[in-house]
Amino acid sequence: MVLEDTRFDRRISCPIIRKANPVDSEKIASLILNSNSKFMESVFLNKKEKAYTVLKDHYAKFTEGIYVLTDGSDIVGVMKLHLPNFPVGKTISFLKFISKLGIRAGLRAGILLSPWDEYRISQNESYIEYLYIHKDKDHFEGSQLLLEKAYYFAKQANSKFLTRYLPVHNFLELEEYQNFGFIRRKKISSPLAKLLRANHHKWYKHTLSIDDKPITFKEIVQDKLDIMREKWRENRIEVLNAVRLNVALTTVPLVAGSFAYARGYPNAAAFWALIAIAHLLGAKLYFQGSSLGRYGIAAGVIPEGFNLLYRAFFKADNWFDRSWLLPLSFLTFWIAYVVLNNPNVNISKTQSPEQISSA
Repeated sequence: MVLEDTRFDRRISCPIIRKANPVDSEKIASLILNSNSKFMESVFLNKKEKAYTVLKDHYAKFTEGIYVLTDGSDIVGVMKLHLPNFPVGKTISFLKFISKLGIRAGLRAGILLSPWDEYRISQNESYIEYLYIHKDKDHFEGSQLLLEKAYYFAKQANSKFLTRYLPVHNFLELEEYQNFGFIRRKKISSPLAKLLRANHHKWYKHTLSIDDKPITFKEIVQDKLDIMREKWRENRIEVLNAVRLNVALTTVPLVAGSFAYARGYPNAAAFWALIAIAHLLGAKLYFQGSSLGRYGIAAGVIPEGFNLLYRAFFKADNWFDRSWLLPLSFLTFWIAYVVLNNPNVNISKTQSPEQISSA
């Protein structure tokens, strides 16, 4: 009996790479969940059907930066590429995961995926967030085709290097990227991913030089400084507004804590200090465009406002205490109103890589 050679069936006979469209959402979601990625298996565990709904609904709305590899009418590969000064699709919010997967599984999935989709690239860097090939197709062939396209777009965007994080124990994929020219830079680990029992909690950072020059430490530091200057020039008003909101947020607990400490309540002062720290962390998430930070700030300041009102009318012994408790309570309600009515989702309107290459 002769075994049939199935290698030809795994080959991609008519490869075409194009930008993803909303109509591709079902095939993209199915491909991600049916790839050979052990990490994605550990993210969703036994809730793949519900995860499929979350991914399908998300990619029906947000496809910026996503490219698909097709073989005829089938999508056999997908890649998300971050380029400097180009918009990328909005990340999947924690609320979407929680609403479909449940609180525990939803939080777990959001925590495991957030480090990669919230990665901030430098001015001269391009970044491959993910690259998946269908498990029934030749992984090496598909990944090489998508990497060539990523290299081309990174060069068109004047990037100096291309970045990709790979699991330490995925030896096949490590070999594929190193054969393409990627160089291993450093090893990172995530104690949180280990605690959540993900299949991978250690990764290697790999970079590919675009202009065939070595990436030195001085260049990396210079890139960080350049991106900070550029962000300050472009987002100066937003940064100043962030400072004002942080000052407003911390004014309430700091003033209340100072009065509590002066009146002989050190435990209350420590409590207000913790609230101030929580406000700052919420503000950081808020100005990164995360809805979790927005709801977190509102959930913190609204009970705080009612607490200040209660103390002003029922606990305060004199009008001196009421004179500062009442304004602080009104300030907290105003902060909650402003935050809830300003999602702060900013996606710049720039040309796509295809438009630049065609120009």
